[in-house]
Amino acid sequence: MDVNCTDSMQRLSGFINKRRALLLVMMAIAVPYGLLMLRFSLRNDQTLYFLPVRVYMRDAFLHHEFMQWNPFLSGSYPIHSDMHGSVWNPISILLTWLFNYNDTTFSIELLLYYLIGGVGCFYFSRNFSRNLYSCVVVAVIYGCGGFATYILEFMSWVSSLAFLPWAVHFFYLLLTRRRLVPAIGLAISLWLLLVCGYPSFLIYAGYCFVFIGLAYGWRLWVLQGRGEVGRLAGYGILTLLFFVLLSLPAIRSFYEYLPYYSRGTRTTDAHINSEAFAWNYPLSLLFPVAGTLVRGSDLYIGLAPLLILIGGRWKKPVLRFRDWVLLTGFGFTLLFALGRSTPVRMWSARELPLMDAFGFSHSVGVFLLFVLFIWLLPKLDILFSGERRLRDLSYAARVAVVVLLVYLVAGYGRVVFRTNLVRIFYYSSALWQLALLLVLCFSGRIFLTTRRLFFFILVDLVISVGIVAPLTGFTLTSPGVYNRSVAVFYHSDAGDLLFDTAAKMKVIRGYDMRRQVNAFKVTGRWDFPSHTRSDTFANYIAVGRRYDSLLARPFVFAGNGVKLQVHRVRLGYNAIDVDVEAADSCQMVLQQTWYKRWRSAEGVPSAYEGVFLSVPLKAGENRVHLFYYTRDLCIEAGVSILVLLVLIGVVIGRYWKRVKGQAGCREAPFFV
Repeated sequence: MDVNCTDSMQRLSGFINKRRALLLVMMAIAVPYGLLMLRFSLRNDQTLYFLPVRVYMRDAFLHHEFMQWNPFLSGSYPIHSDMHGSVWNPISILLTWLFNYNDTTFSIELLLYYLIGGVGCFYFSRNFSRNLYSCVVVAVIYGCGGFATYILEFMSWVSSLAFLPWAVHFFYLLLTRRRLVPAIGLAISLWLLLVCGYPSFLIYAGYCFVFIGLAYGWRLWVLQGRGEVGRLAGYGILTLLFFVLLSLPAIRSFYEYLPYYSRGTRTTDAHINSEAFAWNYPLSLLFPVAGTLVRGSDLYIGLAPLLILIGGRWKKPVLRFRDWVLLTGFGFTLLFALGRSTPVRMWSARELPLMDAFGFSHSVGVFLLFVLFIWLLPKLDILFSGERRLRDLSYAARVAVVVLLVYLVAGYGRVVFRTNLVRIFYYSSALWQLALLLVLCFSGRIFLTTRRLFFFILVDLVISVGIVAPLTGFTLTSPGVYNRSVAVFYHSDAGDLLFDTAAKMKVIRGYDMRRQVNAFKVTGRWDFPSHTRSDTFANYIAVGRRYDSLLARPFVFAGNGVKLQVHRVRLGYNAIDVDVEAADSCQMVLQQTWYKRWRSAEGVPSAYEGVFLSVPLKAGENRVHLFYYTRDLCIEAGVSILVLLVLIGVVIGRYWKRVKGQAGCREAPFFV
């Protein structure tokens, strides 16, 4: 190492410390997403489902209820059993309880998940590198890379992205240290993955942890004997116990709802069969917009990190046991992500429990990133330690220029652009990527200091968010438009539309998804934004003209045609009160889907035509009270909260004990 390089590294080391590194990670993630969210709104699934659910939760809090049942969305169904819902999500609960939730709050929550994921990936990286620059680069890749921008319109995927690195981080600590705090951290991370995220991430993470745990356990048995293996197994069982206790109400809710929706067997599902290998998938490593043009995923990790990974040199070129395990998992995951192009996905759906319970095979692409990060970090360490191999980087950049040009020329005229805006972003991204590669072709002369290369990588990733995110998750509608729609919703009254069928039809047919959030106090609406909606209602209205006849009826009617005079209806999120006068004894039908948790004074209500809530009326005045039974869920939620507080108390106690033991140190690390 020459003197100039040593001086450069000394100045670089003085520039950053751990706090500055974390601040840099958060700024690199918050600035591009935040600027876009100030002007544009999130689109598709975000405004069709994820935002409306939180708006309904806020409305329930305003009426002094905690929403377990949604009487309006998807024909009415138990929202606490929806695995995409936010009923058990602690972050959503706090935000909807404290604020009048709207599109702006929704964007803040989404941004918070990206920040949590970036910080988690930073601490995960610290397990494999002590170089802060390397850790910052990997964390920013995780928060601003191709996969992060590709999933922008799926809130449950983004929330999974937030807690997955924490789960991987604590799992690694559990394997290597075999102590109580990593076990607690892993249990809490898995709980948050379950209640906040998309099920596929937790399921696949569970299989990865079992596979790596067994491989590491066998290695530990060979090197240190069965004593350490028993200790590892003990903490693993303790982690599972903590996870179950924390997740009790969610697990019960999800499990009891399984018979009511068909999202269970997906071996022949259209989602799997529609996913196949396309050259856009690997080309997204060079050209991020390529991954958005097909049903696949975007794996962009930045041009310089990619070229460093491919063309950089290893400190230890010999593959170790860990590398072989990671290589096996990487290969299986890659084949799995390609859907029907390989037999791995179909075999997994048929043979492995729970692997047939979700579609979107490419969602596991995030697991490939963790393996790439583990292999990338040693090469970044070499580069940022001053032992620069920029000549290798420039050679790899020249090859990448040729590959990208061949792809652009071969695809010219074949790419189908949905709008002119997509066309503009496509060619803008192509020119930007070529410009970056040309700079990297002369990296040996331009990046004379490590700091220049470091900030070049960050700028590349931040700008890629501005280019790709508008194509994957934003609409031109401003947040203020949706905020006004939400404000109207909070001031609306369900009673206005329960009996005025003309007004109800006007609301349904006049819905404009470009200006209105998909939240209305209209019952019996055919709207299935979530795949975990009740099949009971969906299958019923799919026959003939049942849906039209249902909309033409009031909220309450008699099944045998007896005349009813309704004096009052109170439709809540967990209870229904009806004051009604019947000309004769009959069965009163309510436009609410039957579910086994509904109760009345006579017990469990019956199901009219096997679909709707129905209760008997006697001739004359009747006062009907229906309530949604949640006592068992409340008890289990209380147990989960108590366990969470105890676990947090144990972690804090261990932390302060550690701080006192390191009173003479400048920094007492907690998560590292």
